[in-house]
Amino acid sequence: FNGRANQAVVNMLSVSGAAKGNANAITSFFVIRNATLSAGTPSFTSYATTSCTYADTAATTCTFATNDQVIWSGTISQDGQFVFAFTDDVTIQPGETITLAVRSVTATATCVGQINTREDQ
Repeated sequence: FNGRANQAVVNMLSVSGAAKGNANAITSFFVIRNATLSAGTPSFTSYATTSCTYADTAATTCTFATNDQVIWSGTISQDGQFVFAFTDDVTIQPGETITLAVRSVTATATCVGQINTREDQ
């Protein structure tokens, strides 16, 4: 970051999302540490010039090896929404990645999601 090796710690404050589905759609959201992104040619770009974080919105698939990589998960119904505030210290350490993944359990849904963070630089 800014010409130096990144040693910043990023604190996760909250995660939120919504889904608009059909046919009683059920949608699950997952926050995953160090997921492997694939399909859709992942491409990370700087979130902002003053930020040490990078974001990717091109990947369409992710995988993970163990369940302990799942930091949080939640399920909503057909036209649902949620906001979850982390009460514990959940951090992203240098070299780690965080993925917000969405999965339609039944039917199909259009989804949006976001992770709110604070950078300690």
